Amino acid sequence: MKSVAGQFLIASPHLHDGNFLRTVVLIIDHDKDGAFGLVLTRPLNRSLREIWEMIGSPECPVNAPLFWGGPVQSPLIALHARADLAETRILSGVYLSTRKEKLETLVANCSQPLRICSGYSGWGPGQLDGELKAGGWLVCPATAEAVFSPYEQLWDDTMAHVGGDVLKNILPPGDGPTDPLLN
Repeated sequence: MKSVAGQFLIASPHLHDGNFLRTVVLIIDHDKDGAFGLVLTRPLNRSLREIWEMIGSPECPVNAPLFWGGPVQSPLIALHARADLAETRILSGVYLSTRKEKLETLVANCSQPLRICSGYSGWGPGQLDGELKAGGWLVCPATAEAVFSPYEQLWDDTMAHVGGDVLKNILPPGDGPTDPLLN
């Protein structure tokens, strides 16, 4: 088993789970005990500000969408760029926090990139490895820039990256179509 922690998973057409259709998942942890990740491409119908007001926290100056991180219920999970408020480092420039006091500080001082998810995606021991082997997911390197990029473009951008890698590996140099419309 090769860990894909800190990378993106892109749902392939071979994955027959409607929860993940056209999704990009950032894998937070992946080891022999299973895997844990967050869907970054599914905004919920509520803004972060609305949720913040519902839980009775200090006023929220951020009117960004709240994201569906996956089908497993959990407390709110923040991906952010502030090392001083990190509970876990995911990759260079991307950190995770779940503690209420850290979330309040992140939301109140939102000058850094921030994405907050409700729920997460989880896999039991060997489950993700089996799905990867069966072709259910495509793997793509993750970067802080991509994690915090507009969610509307993330799936297209990561698919373009993966598609370029696939073609590079199957077509010898110079054997691609000369007409750019055929690329």
